[in-house]
This record gives sequence, C-alpha cells and structure tokens, in this order.
Amino acid sequence: MNRIVKIHQHHTSSLLEIHFSDGFNAFISYELLRVYSPCSSPEHHFSQSAPLVCDKAFVRLIDVQLTQDGASFYFDDGHRSRLYAPDYLYHLCKEQDELWLSYLNRSKIAKQARNDSIICLQLG
Repeated sequence: MNRIVKIHQHHTSSLLEIHFSDGFNAFISYELLRVYSPCSSPEHHFSQSAPLVCDKAFVRLIDVQLTQDGASFYFDDGHRSRLYAPDYLYHLCKEQDELWLSYLNRSKIAKQARNDSIICLQLG
C-alpha cells in the first residue's frame, strides 16, 4: 500500500504537489480535488452516478491535514472533505486526464457551465 510522504501547495497555480512512498509524485489541481472529493459511498467515487459538483474553477485550499491514513482538505467554498485515502489520491493523480474529461463531459451533459469564462454585457 502506498503512503503519502509529502504534500506541497502551490497557491499561485492552484496545484497540489503530492509525493507517494513508491517514488511517484504528481501535481493535481485544486478544482479536480474538489470535484472528486470522496463521497460517502466509495463505489460512486468515479462513476457516472457520483454527485456532480460544478463551478469550482477558482476554488482554493485553505487547509490540508496529512495523516498516516491519508489527507483531508478544507476548501474556501466551505467544503471540508472526507479523508482521501492514499490509494484514492494515487488514482486521482494517475488518471487525472481521463477523470477531467469525464467531469467536463458530465458537466456538459448536465448543461452546467464552468465559471472560467468572462461574460460581456452590452451596456446602453
């Protein structure tokens, strides 16, 4: 079983750097961590039936708690995560491209717009 040996926040880029005991390390966005926050039913974590969390493009991490059993995060939208087990975080890091595309597709299907665009209004 892998352990998390180091976590470092990169606030400017909104990335979390995670180092695992097998030597693997990765950068993962705060947004991906937030939208894939562990839910109460482990079988739903990566499924299409998992809760869809949207509008987190600019979410920030306020606090990170690292324990021998994993890590938990407190986000600036008020969400306090359940424990991210090392294997769960490892999977998020390894499969983040595929998970990101899945999230975007699910958001599109649900007609949820990410809030990373600027809306221009014509005045007058």
